[in-house]
Amino acid sequence: MELTLLAFHLLSFLAFDGTLYSPYIPYVVNTSSLLDARELRDPHFIGGRQVITQLFEWTFDEIAKECEEFLGPYGYGGVQTSPISENAVINPAPWDPNIKRPWYERYQVVSYNIITRSGNEQQFRNMVR
Repeated sequence: MELTLLAFHLLSFLAFDGTLYSPYIPYVVNTSSLLDARELRDPHFIGGRQVITQLFEWTFDEIAKECEEFLGPYGYGGVQTSPISENAVINPAPWDPNIKRPWYERYQVVSYNIITRSGNEQQFRNMVR
């Protein structure tokens, strides 16, 4: 069944003078392109597994080891990693080596090459084999 819905999106922004603007902006959604909820039930994991864990900031080698030694044997179905694309390097305090690089630098993508502080393309390939 195809429906067309008129929806409203709340877009808020703060002007330079400190005024908060929140106009309602109407837009049309064609529901024929939306997924049926039944299609979202199958996560496509091996053996009906359904649990995912996040291993952000782990290296690819550490993730591979954790999957083989713990997560796989205990029934986990998937792992979410930090972004794998090459990113800008942000050093918030170059004068102090004890201050770590921030987590959000991984989202400052500069190319699609697989190289981050988690590892390189070969280490990524070994992790997902």
